Amino acid sequence: LGEAEWSMKAYVGCEFKFHLEITDSLLDVSDPNDVPYPLIALLQDTGLQQVTTRGSGTSLDATWVPGRGTEGKSFYMCFGANDASGILSEPTNMVCRGGSKHLDGCLADSNCGGGGGCQPACVKMTVQRCEYCIKGTDTLTWMMRYFGIETNWMRVWALNSYQTNSSRTREIPGAIFPAPQQRWALSEGSSSRAYITDPDAIMSTSGVERVFVGSIYRALPTDNLLALAARFRTTVKALMAMNPDVEGDMDLVNGTQHLCVLPCTAPV
Repeated sequence: LGEAEWSMKAYVGCEFKFHLEITDSLLDVSDPNDVPYPLIALLQDTGLQQVTTRGSGTSLDATWVPGRGTEGKSFYMCFGANDASGILSEPTNMVCRGGSKHLDGCLADSNCGGGGGCQPACVKMTVQRCEYCIKGTDTLTWMMRYFGIETNWMRVWALNSYQTNSSRTREIPGAIFPAPQQRWALSEGSSSRAYITDPDAIMSTSGVERVFVGSIYRALPTDNLLALAARFRTTVKALMAMNPDVEGDMDLVNGTQHLCVLPCTAPV
């Protein structure tokens, strides 16, 4: 991990994979009589559901697939190390972030060299709203049924039939277009934003793509869920279903809350 990679984006339906390797930093590789300390890599209890782990000893692979209901929320995947000899009374999970001892074990900031800090070995994962991962030859209709999204395939097609803003749309007042995102290394390949030309078959390969199902709206301090539902011709139920981190109007008063909105989905 670099200094800026302790906070990452995750997507519903996409595998978030993390590989952990721990080593004995005090091992003198030039001394043939020095042997590595018997360490064990651990995934500590983070409260995450559907986490699978593989590996043993100093190596560990952890995989998490965010499910429906995690949109807009942040979670932590925390790691630790123990010793096979039982010398440590409890696992240690503190590492240096930055400084000359980056990622070395530590007890205090002073162990990390200039500019480093001693922090828990935890990666923050924020699940993005309005983007869902699909793979293979999944169709738009299948995706909506699987994730329980109340919209129709034509709207989803329209949201994903372009890659970026164009000369015809960039002048729309208040329009916000998604910024380019890094590609995520997954077991199935790499995920990227979908560019749908055939609404019946999203993909022709076995890769993973992220599909927008709605638009992102930043709520004003004066907004409330009922007024927004009327404005966008949707329902309060649909707004809260797509934004499970929002519990009520009080979450909108700070003026920074983003919402995934599915316009024109209210029953006629």
